[in-house]
Amino acid sequence: MKESTQQADLDMLMAAKEVLKALHVQETGPLYLSGWSMGSWSTLMFQQKLESLHIPIKAVSIACNSTDVFALINRWVHNPKPIDAMWLPGYWLCS
Repeated sequence: MKESTQQADLDMLMAAKEVLKALHVQETGPLYLSGWSMGSWSTLMFQQKLESLHIPIKAVSIACNSTDVFALINRWVHNPKPIDAMWLPGYWLCS
């Protein structure tokens, strides 16, 4: 699923660039990526693909992402905080 997601995202970016060219839009500015929930996983996979192709990205923002289920549950069970939401807060572990 990773490779097909990356390819679909890349195809959409290239298609958008062609549409902009057809509309005579010369400059588009920096590329920003953003994803929510499952889209955050897709965003991270797309970021990885773009970086492998040396396509510059200005910034990436993701939210509501529980890509590491063990860390999610471990944090919720063993380190609850009074400010926590009533649902399991997801986060990404950077290695």
